[in-house]
Amino acid sequence: MLDPQYVKRLNAGGGILGACIVLDGRVIGTWRRTLARDAVAIEIDLFEEAAPQERQVIEVAAQRYGGFHGLAASAFGPRPVKLSVKAASAAAAALKGYGSC
Repeated sequence: MLDPQYVKRLNAGGGILGACIVLDGRVIGTWRRTLARDAVAIEIDLFEEAAPQERQVIEVAAQRYGGFHGLAASAFGPRPVKLSVKAASAAAAALKGYGSC
């Protein structure tokens, strides 16, 4: 589900949707990646402030995306996400039921 006020941020026209972040069936933001030789940076643009647990789940998904490319990954945006090992483990456990991200 996408709140109508955010439609232009996801689709500026032409029928092509930008990369979006979906959490619990809601589109909560967009993302884009920058690939480098040894890492991938993922820029996150959330529509609204996310709860700490939601930010952790997004960071774990970003790390999984980096793993798909065989690269280290970091997610950043207006407020970079920093995870402790314990928080990353908890967020990864939360993602298990979601399949691939």
